[in-house]
Amino acid sequence: MVKILLMGNPNVGKSAVFNRLTGANVIVSNYPGTTVEFTKGIMRIAGQHVELIDVPGTYSLDPTNKAEQIAVEMLKCIKEEDVVINVVEATNLERSLNLTLQLIKQNVPIIIALNFWDETKHKGISIDAGKLENILKVPCVPICAVTGEGVKHLVERIEEAKPSLLEYDEQEKWHEIGNIVDKVQTITHRHHTLLERLSDASVRPLTGLPMAVIVLFLTFKLIRVAAKVAASYLGNKEDEEQAPNPEQQATITSAGSVDTDLDSSTANLRTYTVASGDTLSRISKQFYNDANQWQRIFDANRDILSNPDRILPGQHLRIP
Repeated sequence: MVKILLMGNPNVGKSAVFNRLTGANVIVSNYPGTTVEFTKGIMRIAGQHVELIDVPGTYSLDPTNKAEQIAVEMLKCIKEEDVVINVVEATNLERSLNLTLQLIKQNVPIIIALNFWDETKHKGISIDAGKLENILKVPCVPICAVTGEGVKHLVERIEEAKPSLLEYDEQEKWHEIGNIVDKVQTITHRHHTLLERLSDASVRPLTGLPMAVIVLFLTFKLIRVAAKVAASYLGNKEDEEQAPNPEQQATITSAGSVDTDLDSSTANLRTYTVASGDTLSRISKQFYNDANQWQRIFDANRDILSNPDRILPGQHLRIP
């Protein structure tokens, strides 16, 4: 099975890149005969399974500790078809290129992942990835492992990994690194915008959690206000549609204006004339200020009000 080694300095985001490429199917183990841990997993490239290994971080191929020694030994064990993904910290290009040039000297297929690409914008760093690729003569792909930006493009270009044809004098290595950085990188002073500051604060545990609570609270309040406004608007619209015109408006008349065909028992009562479109609910609203009065009206006209079909325009209701 083809192997892909993730190599880079410590704390350049190799583990984040590894998690993006493999997901949850990983194995953590110690390198044989040591207590140095490394992680490996499986990923698919062009329909084929390949083994991805997160090599212990190292600053150089001239080991100064056990972890760096293991990294060098793992590099020596790769075969011709295997690939090295060199994870480079884009915000500290000069330091990362030391290992990159040493890997180039090993004549192994390499592809470079420029991690923390989003941070370069925050710090006013501009890197010409295309020019860097032309100089190093291997694919260079900007990525942000935390957000996943560029990771898909990195996977697509793994097949383009190849040994570099770049030649340099080992004694002039740091001079060569300086020349490369000068050609591809420019730094400008800039202040973070408010949006960038908020974005940075949102991903920090200490400030991100309170910000999430505030956003949820404001969202809840906004939904409540929107619901109240919508309910008020719909209620007013419904009232406008149901309101009768002046000719149809029900009227409260005194006993002196009682129709002559009413019997004498109603002569000392007021009456309510049912208008077209009147319902029990609308009639009750006419007397909402006095619940007791409405109860007396209902009791006095129970034979009509208890059956909505009997509420007809022009009908007179007795008002005690």
